Amino acid sequence: TKSSRSDKIVVRFDNKNLEEPKYAGRLVVIDAGHGGKDPGAISPNLKLNEKDLTLDTAQRVERLLKEAGFDTYMTRDSDVYVGLSDRANAANVRNAAVFVSIHYNAHSNSEIKGIQVLYNGNDPTRDNKTFAQIMMEEMCIGLGAPDKGVVNRPNLVVIRDTKMPAVLVEVAFLTNPEEESLVSTAAYRQKAAQAIVNGIKRYFDEVLSK
Repeated sequence: TKSSRSDKIVVRFDNKNLEEPKYAGRLVVIDAGHGGKDPGAISPNLKLNEKDLTLDTAQRVERLLKEAGFDTYMTRDSDVYVGLSDRANAANVRNAAVFVSIHYNAHSNSEIKGIQVLYNGNDPTRDNKTFAQIMMEEMCIGLGAPDKGVVNRPNLVVIRDTKMPAVLVEVAFLTNPEEESLVSTAAYRQKAAQAIVNGIKRYFDEVLSK
């Protein structure tokens, strides 16, 4: 009978790429620091290798970016050594929109903890500082960690030789016992990845899309 018919049409969008088309075709190059013969920093107690933490975090960032609709490229997606110039060139030849290098910090003073974001302030053609400031805000919000400074480091190859807005994120200090313990957990690395992605999305929304 007519009364039993439903005239409602329910449309569900489960594809996140359809929900956020604004990021479609925008390429983010994710650089997992160190790798292969270069372990990076090694934490004093748990003997965590920076190269393993950066790769795991970068892979988490890539998955979240893809879910949001971005195109992605990883400068390394396994435990291999990639030269610094090759990392920058990989972003340049692909005409990436932004470049994010992921690292974990170390210091002789084990009490020092928190987040640093490094940028190249000597290139007026790229708004690296704004990207770094936005990234720092989102990292501090996401991780509840101290702000240890947005730092101008113009001679770091991967953020010097890239041609697009670029930052190098130091997620935590492996030499601080509290942060060493935190970053050893997948849950904290996932929170870090989400915070990095939030920073990338905010930079696109507030700066690149204007």
